[in-house]
Amino acid sequence: MKRRQFLIRVVGVALAAPTIVKLTGCVGESEPETEEDSFAVHNDDDSGHTHEFFIRCSQRGSDGWMYTAAGAHTHQVWVSAENLNAIFGGQAVTITTTAGHPHTWAIQMPGSLCPAGGSGSGSSGGSGGSGGSGGYGGY
Repeated sequence: MKRRQFLIRVVGVALAAPTIVKLTGCVGESEPETEEDSFAVHNDDDSGHTHEFFIRCSQRGSDGWMYTAAGAHTHQVWVSAENLNAIFGGQAVTITTTAGHPHTWAIQMPGSLCPAGGSGSGSSGGSGGSGGSGGYGGY
């Protein structure tokens, strides 16, 4: 290979590399949560500390979802398909978790945040297994 051919290839690769990195950087990334497509849920009890998780509009129609409530420690909160349907339908739902120590989660979607026919995946999802009707807590 002559020096001129080598330089042309090196420059070509150098110019293409940022595009390749940019394209592959998006693989597997999810859209960041925004106020328009999610809402926060906090425990509503007298435990003396708080936890928070987010329900996303895209979880409408799922077969239930396992949420991880963050705070000084974490809790797993299972929200069944029936409860998610009620929440996305504008109803208030109360879930109690008891593992470690009890928490009560009063969940109601704000206003018309996730309109019917909006962003809903219709697929099963979640980040964990099943947890019964009242869910189960964490640590």
